[in-house]
Amino acid sequence: MKVVGLEVLRLAQAYDLPKLAGEIEAGILACLDSSVALQVLQEAHCLHSLRDACEDKVAEEFETCSQHPDFAKLTASQLARILKREDLGVSREEAVVSAVFNYLEQSFQGRRCRSGCAAATCTISSTFDFRLRICFALAMQLSPVQVVTTCTGKLRAH
Repeated sequence: MKVVGLEVLRLAQAYDLPKLAGEIEAGILACLDSSVALQVLQEAHCLHSLRDACEDKVAEEFETCSQHPDFAKLTASQLARILKREDLGVSREEAVVSAVFNYLEQSFQGRRCRSGCAAATCTISSTFDFRLRICFALAMQLSPVQVVTTCTGKLRAH
């Protein structure tokens, strides 16, 4: 499902029609939920204020968004910006680790399967070494007070 108005918004901006662009953007923002935010982020190139509002929504409802099929369609830079936010809406840090694993697996599967590999080989290896590297990368992004450990699922204070 496409978000109605994005093409018209781009045209309004391209033809320097700020009032029309403002009205369209306000309409999109009025119906912004996590599903719409994920869809808009796929197409919001050069629509900076709308992109920012969508990233706000995804951060606010991160756990819900991470379960949506469009979550895997975020770019790596979009996901990185969202993960770095102080207002990331998660009940516990393990939800972030789980979301990133799912993102990586779906992203990897999409790239490999589109290039013609057999479906059976389109899974990510879940070796300890791979998980450890991802966990370390996440630990660098999370608060310095807590570190997520994927082996035990427990939090350790520094």
